[in-house]
Amino acid sequence: TDKLCLFNSSPYHHLFSNTEFRGNDFLESQAVSPEHCQFLCSVHPLCTYFSFSSNDFRCFLKNNPNSMVAKTKSNFTSGISSHLCQIDESWAKLTYRDIEFRGLDFRSEVVNFVDICQEKCTEDPNCQFYTYHNGSFFHPENRHRCYMKRVVTMPTPSHIRKVDNVMSGFTLRNCRSS
Repeated sequence: TDKLCLFNSSPYHHLFSNTEFRGNDFLESQAVSPEHCQFLCSVHPLCTYFSFSSNDFRCFLKNNPNSMVAKTKSNFTSGISSHLCQIDESWAKLTYRDIEFRGLDFRSEVVNFVDICQEKCTEDPNCQFYTYHNGSFFHPENRHRCYMKRVVTMPTPSHIRKVDNVMSGFTLRNCRSS
């Protein structure tokens, strides 16, 4: 067994709060959480470490196996890839309250609860993530609407923002055991 994986057996291994790893960016993406950013880094063959900005949901994938410069910076979480360990996908099981994944809609329908929206997304082989507008959403015509979303490449929304009375999440299709 790999000693690095044993040492970092918690689901939040390799994460450093209020820390930014400077430079060596090769890809910037949107992510909903530090754990989601770590997943994106872990599945990318060039990524050795990352930094996540919670202010604007930006994930900076970095590559430099020889050097990692850390700087204290609020609203940043940084970490290293989990290439050598089992990749943590617990972030995909969460529902993110007051977070909207913008764009990339391929279908929408009216449902009563966010759990039903998540289930519809999970059942649809094309759906990778969703946004649900609850009954208090400011546009009445969009209330109780489930927006199913997909991208061709990585399962990451193209734009993430804070919006009251919405909830977003990811398909559970890959999280279920056979």
